[in-house]
Amino acid sequence: MIPEPDDGGLGAGDSVSSEFERQIQEAQQERAADLIESAGAPQGASVPEPLSIPGGKQLQRFQTQAAQVLRPLTDTVWSKLDRKATAVAEFTLRQYRTKSSTWVVLGIGVLFVGMMLMFYAEAMATGYEAYDNDGDSFDWDRDGYPAGQEKRLGTDPNDRFDFPDPELYPPDDPSVWVNEDGFDWDGDYGNRNQGHDDDGDCTGEGWTNPDSWSLPGNKDYNGDGIDCNARYRTNETGQIILGILNDPNVDEDPDEDVFIKEALHRAFVLGFGKIGFVFLIGIFLPLFLATGLIRDEMDKGTLHYIMGKPIARAEVLAYRLLGYLAVVWPYSTVLILGTALITGFIAPSDSIFRFDDMAAWLGVLLASWFVMLAYGTV
Repeated sequence: MIPEPDDGGLGAGDSVSSEFERQIQEAQQERAADLIESAGAPQGASVPEPLSIPGGKQLQRFQTQAAQVLRPLTDTVWSKLDRKATAVAEFTLRQYRTKSSTWVVLGIGVLFVGMMLMFYAEAMATGYEAYDNDGDSFDWDRDGYPAGQEKRLGTDPNDRFDFPDPELYPPDDPSVWVNEDGFDWDGDYGNRNQGHDDDGDCTGEGWTNPDSWSLPGNKDYNGDGIDCNARYRTNETGQIILGILNDPNVDEDPDEDVFIKEALHRAFVLGFGKIGFVFLIGIFLPLFLATGLIRDEMDKGTLHYIMGKPIARAEVLAYRLLGYLAVVWPYSTVLILGTALITGFIAPSDSIFRFDDMAAWLGVLLASWFVMLAYGTV
C-alpha cells in the first residue's frame, strides 16, 4: 500500500510544478515591464498582473494594457489631419449628392459633350464629293480616253484622232484618274523629304514615253536637290508645318474626302479640346459648384458652427476644395477619356483605333484639371 502525503504537505511533483509556474510568471512579468518601458509609458504605469498558465484571461488583459500604452503613439499630427480632412471632404460630398443643382450642372456637361460628339460623328459619316484637281479624268478631245491615260500611253489628249489601240489599252473609267495622287507624309517632322508621285506625271514612271512633252522639264522646283518630291517647311522646333513646297505634279490631286475628314478631326481635337473642355467646362463647373462651398454655409449659418470646432479656417477651405476636386476631376476624366475613345474609333485612320491623338487628349485632361483647380480656389 502506497503511503499518502500529509494534509498540510505537498508531494514532490506538486512542489516542482508550483516552482516552475512561479518562475514562468516572474519571467512574463519582467517581459511585460520591459515592453511597457520601451513603449514610453508614463512614470508610475502599472505592470500587468502575472499570467496564469491554465487560462487566457491574464493574456488578454496584458494585450489590452499594452494596446492602451501604444495607442498614444498613433495619435499624431498626421492622423488628426487625416481625420479632419476626411470629415470635411465627406461632408462636402454629401452636400453635393443632396443638391439637385449638382446633378443639373453635371447633366448639362454630359449633354453638351454628347451633342458635340453627335455633330462630329455626322461629319465623319458624311461623304464628300471628289474633285479632279489636275483634270486627268476629263476627255478633252472626246475620243473616249481620259487625258491622264492618254498622257501615260503617249498619245495627244487634245487630238481626237490620236488615241491608244482599244484592243491593247481599253479606256479607263474616269474615276480612276480622280484623287490618284494624294498627300504622302510619313509623320516624321524631321524628314523634309516627303511626297511621292503616285501617278507618274513627274517622274515618268510607268509611262510609255519617259521623255514625253507632258512631263515637266524642271523636276526639282523646290530646290532641295531631290527630283519629284515635296519639301515640308517647319518652324524652329520642327513640330509645326509652315508650308509645303512641291515639285511639279507631285501630290497634286489628293482625296478630298480623306483630306476634309482629317482636317475636321484635327480641328475637333484641338478646338473642342481647348475651348470645350478647358475653357467652357473648366470654367462652367467651378462657377456653379465651387462658388457655393462657403457662401451656402454662410447663408445657412452652418459656417459659424464649423468655425467653432478646433479646426483652422485655412483647413476648412482646403478640405472643402478637396471635396470639390473629388467631384469635378473624376467627372472631367470620364468625359475627356470617353470622348477620346469615341473619336479614336470614328476618326480616319489606317487601323481600328487612332492612338496618335491620345497624347493630345492627355494634355487636354491635365489642362482642364489645372483650370478647375485654379478657378475653384478663387
